[in-house]
Amino acid sequence: MDVALIGLESSGKSSLLYRLSQYKTARGLNQRGSTTDVVSFEANGLTFHDMPGLRHDTDFERYRHVTDEADVHVVFARAHQLIREWKRLERVLTSGKRILLVISHIDRLDEDSLRRVEHQLKKRQIPHVMLQTPGSTWKTQSFFKQLTEARALSLADVSALTSLYVKQTDPVNLFLKHPVGGVVAAVLTIILLYGLPVALAYQVASRLEPFIERFVDVGSTFIDGAFLTTMLFGDFGLLSLGLYSFVWAFPVVVLLGVMVGVTDDTGLKDKLADALDPVMRKLGLSGQDLIPFLGGFGCNVTALDQTKGCHACTQKNCASLISIGSACSYQMGATLSVFGAIGKPMLVFPYVFSLLVISLVHLKLFARKEVPLFWRHETFLQPAQAANVLRHVRDVVGQFMTQAMPLFLLICLVAALLDWTGLIALLESAMTPILSLLQLPAVGATALFASIIRKDGILLLNESASAMATVDVFLLVLFASVATSCLVTMTKLGKLFGWRQATRTIALQFATAFGAVFILSHLL
Repeated sequence: MDVALIGLESSGKSSLLYRLSQYKTARGLNQRGSTTDVVSFEANGLTFHDMPGLRHDTDFERYRHVTDEADVHVVFARAHQLIREWKRLERVLTSGKRILLVISHIDRLDEDSLRRVEHQLKKRQIPHVMLQTPGSTWKTQSFFKQLTEARALSLADVSALTSLYVKQTDPVNLFLKHPVGGVVAAVLTIILLYGLPVALAYQVASRLEPFIERFVDVGSTFIDGAFLTTMLFGDFGLLSLGLYSFVWAFPVVVLLGVMVGVTDDTGLKDKLADALDPVMRKLGLSGQDLIPFLGGFGCNVTALDQTKGCHACTQKNCASLISIGSACSYQMGATLSVFGAIGKPMLVFPYVFSLLVISLVHLKLFARKEVPLFWRHETFLQPAQAANVLRHVRDVVGQFMTQAMPLFLLICLVAALLDWTGLIALLESAMTPILSLLQLPAVGATALFASIIRKDGILLLNESASAMATVDVFLLVLFASVATSCLVTMTKLGKLFGWRQATRTIALQFATAFGAVFILSHLL
């Protein structure tokens, strides 16, 4: 029997998902026709399909293939928004499918309202489960018993439920509700919460890097033959470039995973997203999309994975923004190194400002603008549960090790093979005409090509930066940063959206980057 778990965001589905997935390991399925994961798993001989939280009326059609095939719908609603959420889910309740109602956060409902709800459910013999705020655990066997009693609801049943008088409790939004101050406070809070893990991860990686360099230097002395040396320890070698990739990406994945887990479990992420929604919608995004973008300053690949939590209307826009504007830890480290080599480390500030401006221009030019007005989360703040945060980190790390790292290593092998055959030098020469149009030195072609393979290829400018004008160094670094994403990010885009969409995204990104740097090269 197939069971669909349906509810708005933050309605309590995740607690049930965790309890049931302990029976067997949950498996993520990227459903055809959907860009967001529907998690499917088996428990007690039943197949459960956990749909992402609904945010808009269009989501019903988006996941119709799941709801149509399910035999039972487990419908979640939060007690403090009960009638509002039941009305939004009315088409599910009246679908004719067997229904089991789950009401979460019942401790936030006043006693009179709770009594009226319980009376109506018992009077009409509607199967239901009631849960308190996290801290109480699911009685799993009781849930399975109620599931067997699930039945279709009549129009009279649904009408009686949605017409109940239940005192609605709106969470206190504090400063985040102010139309101007709330946006500023939300942006600053997000920069602090998600910038801190990236900064800490950079410190960890920079301290581990000398050990990797020592390993590569020593390891290469034990290898004979140009082919093996190039493939394993060359500039793009499996053990040299591959280890650097891991050292710079893994700390970001773990620390960002902790922060996202904390803000998600406390409800703070929902509040920040609600505060930013009005502004972000003008750019073709939602408030929630800013979090993956900031995560891209650590690792673009894991940030693209986070876009699976974006709405279908904004996911491609968010991925495009990450590709052009999120300076990953490799890119930022290389940029700081080059600017430091010419004695101008403060150039990093106009560099970051330029990244943001180019990214916003890119969105205004090419992003899809029709973004619906999403339902507000109306989430209460609550203490984070350590088990929930650790579970989130475990899932993120597992995804990184099974999806992102294999991509890193595959790119290493391909790049090392090109390096050994000499094709890289040939490809570098193709960059010279592009730089000529931008009035930039041809000596930057090697770094430009290397940055396409991975973004710290920008470091190759260190060899010639001292002989160039400061403005040329700045524009070369900027162009290498935004002209394309790295090969790993391109591959991830292809896996998420298909190669046709990925090619279009990169082509439009290159057009924006070329136009911006062309204008700057003639103005500066």
